[in-house]
Amino acid sequence: MGRKSKADIRRKEIVAGCYRVVEKYGIERTTIKKIAEELGTAPSLIMHYFKNKDELLVQLVDYLVESMETVYMPKLQQFSTARERLDFFIGETISLTVAQSVEDRVFYACFYMSFYNPAVRKRFIAMYDLDRERSGRIIMDYLQEEGLPIIDPEPLSMEVIAFIEGLNFVYALYKDWNMVRDSINRFKKLFWISLEEQVEAAELDGNKKPS
Repeated sequence: MGRKSKADIRRKEIVAGCYRVVEKYGIERTTIKKIAEELGTAPSLIMHYFKNKDELLVQLVDYLVESMETVYMPKLQQFSTARERLDFFIGETISLTVAQSVEDRVFYACFYMSFYNPAVRKRFIAMYDLDRERSGRIIMDYLQEEGLPIIDPEPLSMEVIAFIEGLNFVYALYKDWNMVRDSINRFKKLFWISLEEQVEAAELDGNKKPS
């Protein structure tokens, strides 16, 4: 991979500044002027890289996704078995480690934009599609490694996403870890139980095991 250009680096610095301003003031009160003040530069410099606030906020969603992925993706490659990768992936996502790597007020402000900004909506759909695809692939790798029947991982992937998003919303409101801790531990157990049940059902249906 080639080195990033100065323009790419500058754009990322501006988006990071936008993140901090949205965290402080919210999206409605975020302006190009405030972002420039945060960065100690002129508004004209920001307008050189982003034609308007909406374009900058679309890039902010990409910045959030990238920030969350850096929490666990590099670590995921350190494990030698698919079982370890799946256990780590579920643990990191369900425990809200990934979700809490970005500020809730910024994430939900951007998510609100998805209801009226098609570009932002596409970014969020792409993010969740990637989550589903990635979790499904990790589940499939585990099944193949163990020589278990192949099942459709989509329902489990959707359950994981639904649980994480719902639980993080509750935690964002109450900020009470004790309130969500038991639910996290319970869902981790339920995930493995659900996976085992689906595998057993596939075995009963006579699904062919991978060679």
